[in-house]
Order: sequence, then structure tokens, then C-alpha cells
Amino acid sequence: MAPREMKTEHARIAGEIIRDQYIADSLTEQEQQALLKYQKLADWIPGGFFIYRARGDEEILFANRQMLAIYECDSYAEFKRYVRGSFRYMVDPEELQESETQIWEQINSGSDHFDMLEYHIVTARGHVRKIEDHGRYIVDPELGEIFAVYIMDVKIRDASRNIDRLTGLFGMKRFLTTLGRLTEGEKSWKSDAGFDLIYIDVVNFKLYNRDHGHTAGDAFLRSMAKEIHKVFPGQYASRFSADQFYVISSPEDTVSGIRRLHDYLRENMQVEICAGIYHVHHEDAKPVIVCDRAKIAGEKASGDFHRYYRSFTKSMEAELSLSSYLCAHINEAIQKGWIRTWYQPIGRTLSGKIIGFEALARWEDPTYGFMTPAAFIPVLEENHLIHELDMHMLDSICRMLSERQQCGAKLFPVSCNLSRLDFEVENLHDKINAILARYGIPHELIHIEITESVLFGSEEEMREHIARFHRDGYHVWMDDFGSGYSSLNTLQTFDFDVLKMDMQFLHKENAKTPMILASIVNMAKNLGISTLAEGVETREQYDFLRTIGCERVQGYLLSKPLPFEECYDTLQQKGFILESTGDRIFYDQIGRVNFLSAHPMEFTSVKAESNIPIAIFEYVDGHQHTIYANDAFRSYLHSIGIGDLSELDGIHNDKKSSYYGMVRDAIYKADADKASICDFVNAGIRGRLQFRKVAEWQNRKAYLCASVLAV
Repeated sequence: MAPREMKTEHARIAGEIIRDQYIADSLTEQEQQALLKYQKLADWIPGGFFIYRARGDEEILFANRQMLAIYECDSYAEFKRYVRGSFRYMVDPEELQESETQIWEQINSGSDHFDMLEYHIVTARGHVRKIEDHGRYIVDPELGEIFAVYIMDVKIRDASRNIDRLTGLFGMKRFLTTLGRLTEGEKSWKSDAGFDLIYIDVVNFKLYNRDHGHTAGDAFLRSMAKEIHKVFPGQYASRFSADQFYVISSPEDTVSGIRRLHDYLRENMQVEICAGIYHVHHEDAKPVIVCDRAKIAGEKASGDFHRYYRSFTKSMEAELSLSSYLCAHINEAIQKGWIRTWYQPIGRTLSGKIIGFEALARWEDPTYGFMTPAAFIPVLEENHLIHELDMHMLDSICRMLSERQQCGAKLFPVSCNLSRLDFEVENLHDKINAILARYGIPHELIHIEITESVLFGSEEEMREHIARFHRDGYHVWMDDFGSGYSSLNTLQTFDFDVLKMDMQFLHKENAKTPMILASIVNMAKNLGISTLAEGVETREQYDFLRTIGCERVQGYLLSKPLPFEECYDTLQQKGFILESTGDRIFYDQIGRVNFLSAHPMEFTSVKAESNIPIAIFEYVDGHQHTIYANDAFRSYLHSIGIGDLSELDGIHNDKKSSYYGMVRDAIYKADADKASICDFVNAGIRGRLQFRKVAEWQNRKAYLCASVLAV
């Protein structure tokens, strides 16, 4: 190419650059051509891109069109005038020196010559913006020492990054930012009358995941997000958590949109939703509070399939105020002793003694007064503060047991509850073990209660958590079995030591109740799981549970929850005493016996109930005492002329009785692995007794006795 033609070509290239990008007037044609490679790069960058000299007056050599938008300039000429063609006038003067110091420190500290920092700028329209700056120091053969820099408005960056990956809706942070702009009076909303914020929750979504799997659950959430866009077209929508959504809506479209979404999900997905509505005025409360108000309204509709949406009312404001107060004062409440540990006793049906206690939290607040767990536990769970309470409760239990240990008083097991959110706490097991170690409390004295709702997370993770508790020496109980979520699959998947039957079985007692309870006890026994019934209020309930082999009971029949000293005094007044360690070991062994089995001499069976006469004889230093007998055994005694269990014990303890030696011989031959047999004749009726040793502790032994007609 001839020199004249080359010069013309350079002018054409420079003209293109000048038309499409900012370029410094001082550049030679050769330098302008060197910028071509940077121009191509700038075309692919979504933010602002510019090049400036690293030395001297830091002249800006090149800038793309996005720089005009960031600095709110209408043309490159205006941009050049505003920043005086230099990087030094692009940065807020108060931050310039610190920014340049950071740049060179980062450049000199690494071999890649990159820098990254944030600083403020003031636009040509007077607006202050925070900028994220990514730069690279380059020694260009034509341009010399330069910085190639990419910048982005921090607000735009954060917004672009905060998208829910599963549904494509706004993430929480981006939605709250948008909501904040609207509540602060931004004129982008079409009506000065305000707008509605809608909270939408999928009812029992955990069950959907359990029944269909997490892959199907994710697909459902994506479909729901698409449907939300259909019924609320052009509106802002966000997924805050697994199954909780928020939508900004015009008031005239709110109710019809909720109904359309509800009907679609019910008909096509067989899923119910609940929704809460809060009408937002310009310059209303903070976005987080506005969302809380919509959510409180939605929670009022939860479980009501006829009135599945509610609007926020002033009466609900008190609940929101309480929620904010509880979250702000939980640590103070712990430190100042506002949260108290109360105890409710657990009794053993066979011995009639107290086997242990459940620890329950009560909040005695100087502002709100006495509060039960229903008032504060859901709030603490929702705000991920429940671990503060649960670890405090465990510490309080261990401190009480340690004080009893130091004064030589009887120790006993105490059960404490863990929330599903506790399992998100890092090093949970180490923290629990550390609390017990601090007070020197044996692990077998702490029983961990978890509800089945805890298990709806990762199945493998929860199995490992339970296994870790067992390895560390704790018992693990399933709480609230039968409360609405329980399934046989849960018992098949996870290993529990105790099944705690929900009190609703007893509070809604009818003709089916005995059969349901007996079936649960029988199933648990066959699985090697002990049973406990809570909510026991009458002696009739207690006696029935004892008959079917439910080993433990809890309820107002023994005592309501009280501070420990008051609870202990109440038990003494009612004549209850604490089990000893020996009692506990002895009766835990007896607890393996399934009184409902058709094969009671076997510790496992698949039969549902038994009409076989069975009893349990306890021998202490050779003296017999019958501690259990079912109705069939009592009827059998009457048939052979023995009036009651006391008379039977008298006969078996009377050395002059013909039965004494016969029964003793059979008893002493019985073992845990093999039953012994005693044949007899009474009133012309041939009979047979089978004995099997089911428990032994020091000088105490217990034998299971079953009576069958001799063949």
C-alpha cells in the first residue's frame, strides 16, 4: 500500500473509532490502530470499559459507549469535558489518592498485574454512584504503560447477580431492593394509590418432596414460577425460600390473580396454597417489615382451604411487633434469665416410678409477661435463632444435673428438643458434647427429641446425624409421632430408641383409639423401639397404656410442666418416687417384651395382638412379686380358683404350697435364650406354664410367664 493510501486508511479507521467510541485526540495514527484490539474487546463487555495512561496526567485514551451511561453524559464530547480527559477526574476527589494507592499496591504485589477495588464517582447530573473497578496494567509496544479497566455500577452488579437460579425469578436481595425503591416513592409505579404485596406459600411442600422426590419438587417450583408470571404479567416476583414466593401486584388484579393461581395448582398439581396480602403505600415501612406483614396475613390463612388468602389487618401488627421484639432480645433473655427451664415428669407404667423428665422452655419477659413456647419458638425458627435457645436449654439441663451430682442426689435422664434448624449449625455434635463435658454429665442421661418434620431434609445427612448421636452415647426419640406427618417409611429409614406418641390420640379419644394405640405399640416393639404416650390425664388412660405394654407416660396425671423444685414437690405429694439406676436398667430389659404378641416368649413377632394369658414375675432374693398381668391372665387365675395377683404371690411364696417347688424349679431353669416349662393339674384341669428370664440386675430377676393348656 502506498504511503498516501496508508495515511487515508488510518484516517478511515480513526474516524470509525471516533464515531463509535471515545478516543483521545493526542494519539498518532499508529497508536489509534493499536487500539483496534481493545475496541473489539470493548464490544463484548457489558459494563464500562476505558484505557488510560499509567503515568503522567493519566490521560484517557479510549472509552466505550457504556461509559456515557455510567457518567450520565449525552455524548463523548460531554464525557471528555466532564472528566477533563483524565482518570484523575473520574473518581470522587476525596477517594482519588486512596484509590490510586490501592491500584499500585495491588499491581506491585502480584505477577498478574491486576487490581480490583471500589470507589465512588459523581455523575455529570450530580448523582453519586459506587463503582466496582477491575483493571490490568499493560506495557503496550505502541501505547506504552497503560491501564485497561472494566467498571460497573455496584447496584446494577448486585441486581444482575441476584437471580433465583431455579425459577429465574428475582432473588430476595434484588426483590427487596426493588420493593425499597417503590416504597420510597419512585414514580415507576403506575398509581399513586400504592400497590399490593402478595405472599404465597405452598401448603405442606415437604410432603410433596417426600412423595414425589426433590427433582419433581424442583420441576413443580419452576412451573409455579411460570404460572405466577402468567397470572401477574409484567409484575415483580421473587422466590425467597424453598416454597415461599412474593409478588407485587396492582390492587385490582390481586384477588383474581391469587384465585387463578390457586385453581391452577389445585387442578393440575393437586397442591394447595395460602396467600397473604399487604397494601403498600408510598413511603411505607421498610421492605423487610412490609414482607413480614404480608407473610403474617398468609400464615393466618394456612390450613384453611376455603379462605386460603387473607389481608393484613391492624390486629396482626401486634404479632409483628412481638416477633421483632423476640428476635432483638433473645440473647438478653438468655443472659438475664428471662428464659426458664421447666420440667415435666415421665413415668414408667410397670414400676409406677418416675423415670425422667422432659425440659421445656418458658419465657418470663418484663415487657410481655409469661410466654409459652408457642409464642416464641416459631419466631426463633423462622429467623434462624432457635439454636441459641436450644443450646441454652441443654446448658441449663446439664447445670441442674451437675448440681444434683455434687450434692449426691439421684440423677435421672432428661430429654431435650432439637429444631430442624439446629442441624444446620456447624459442628453441632461437638458443641453438644462440649456442654456435657463442661459439667461432667454422662451422655446416657441426655435424650435427644426430634420431630419427623426435621427428617424432611437430606435423608442421608439425617441418618448420619442420628448415627453420630448413637455413637456418642445419646438416645434419640421421635417426638410427636402421629401429629400429621408421620409415616411408616420414617420408621423404616431412621433408627430411634423411643417413639413418642402424640397427645392427639388421647385428646380425640373414640372407639378406634385403643386399636390405634395398641397397633403402634405392637409395631414399635417388633422394631425394637420403646414407646411413650404424652398427654395422659386420667388413671383409665394410664391403666390401658400399661396393659398394652406402652412403657412410659407423660402428662398432667403425673404433673404439669413446672420449675424443677415445684415439679419435684408435686410428685412427692402424689406419692411418686424417682427410679434408681438399677430400676432403670432392670425395667428397660423388661420393656423388650411385647405383651400383644401371639408369641410372647419371642422378643420379635409379626402378630398384632394376643389373648394368651401372660404375666411378669419379679424375684428379689427369692421372693416373688407379680408386676404385670394382662386381662387374659387374670381371667385364667379366676378359672383355677385364684382371686387376684396378691393371692397368687402368696401361693408362690409359701414353701408349704405344692406349687412352690414346682414353680421354683421351672423358674430357675429359665434363661434369656430358652423358655422352661411347668406342667400342673388344678381342679382337674391340666395346664402348662412357660417361663423365660427377661431381665436381671444384681439380686433382682424378672421372668415372663405365659399360660397355655397342656397338650
